[in-house]
This record gives sequence, structure tokens and C-alpha cells, in this order.
Amino acid sequence: MKYSLESNIDENIEKNWNTEAKKCRNEIRNHTVEPISGEIALTQIRQILEK
Repeated sequence: MKYSLESNIDENIEKNWNTEAKKCRNEIRNHTVEPISGEIALTQIRQILEK
């Protein structure tokens, strides 16, 4: 998807993005974190911002 949005991606940004994506993937695979749906995440963020 990122390639369809931007054709001139800075190599450093792309490298950092790939590193972060792999880190997140590994955290899910290793059960370090538990993924949640976008809907739940947005609900939680809204609740935090309302405080």
C-alpha cells in the first residue's frame, strides 16, 4: 500500500518503516503484545483524550 501512495520514498524512511513493521510483527508472533482492532484502538484513544 505504501508504494501506491508515494513513488519517491526516502530510503532511510523506508528502512525505518520496514524495521518498525518487522518489530511489530515479531511482537505479535512472540505474544509480547496482543493486537486489537482499529475500532477498539480508536475508542480507547478517544477515552484518553476526553480526560
